[in-house]
Amino acid sequence: GMDSTVAYSNNVSALKLTDAMLKNANDPYNTRIHQGLPPGPIGSPGDEAIQAVMHPESGDWLYFVTVNMDTGETRFSDNPDQFNRDVKEYKAWESQHNEQGK
Repeated sequence: GMDSTVAYSNNVSALKLTDAMLKNANDPYNTRIHQGLPPGPIGSPGDEAIQAVMHPESGDWLYFVTVNMDTGETRFSDNPDQFNRDVKEYKAWESQHNEQGK
């Protein structure tokens, strides 16, 4: 279940997702409900993304979150506690940038 696919289909940032969006079974991009890949691409991968898929770092990664949208720094983890710490870091980044944009 990827929040990013639900955010894409609702045209909102991940922080703007609601429980209703995350539980919407009519959304074909809701990978929390529908198993497998969404029905179409969300974007076109760049060379770095293709290389990362072809040569992934070893690990039992279950979670990921981009913590800095300026640099694209993305954190991967194998446990919910680390993931939740990373999500807090992303939320702090987004909060700071939303304040600057006002």
